[in-house]
Amino acid sequence: YGYVEVSTDGGESWQTLKSYTGSNESWQKEEIDLSKYKVNNIKIRFRFSSDTSGVYAGWYVDKIEILDLSKNAILYQTSSDANDKEEGIFL
Repeated sequence: YGYVEVSTDGGESWQTLKSYTGSNESWQKEEIDLSKYKVNNIKIRFRFSSDTSGVYAGWYVDKIEILDLSKNAILYQTSSDANDKEEGIFL
């Protein structure tokens, strides 16, 4: 199981923004609205947990961007290879 979580108290507690289960054979592009957290200092984490029902490679997260759409600005962006065409979330 994959979870995208946010904390507004420095990591003391976490709220799930989106969860993922199952598997995908290809990358999936995802968007999560963070606008309600705009006035706060936040932490974002990607958490993976599993059970013993199967053995798989895990959860891959790639090319993360945090945008301020009101200013048309990128606030955070992971580095990526310009020749790499795959992006998103791969369970």
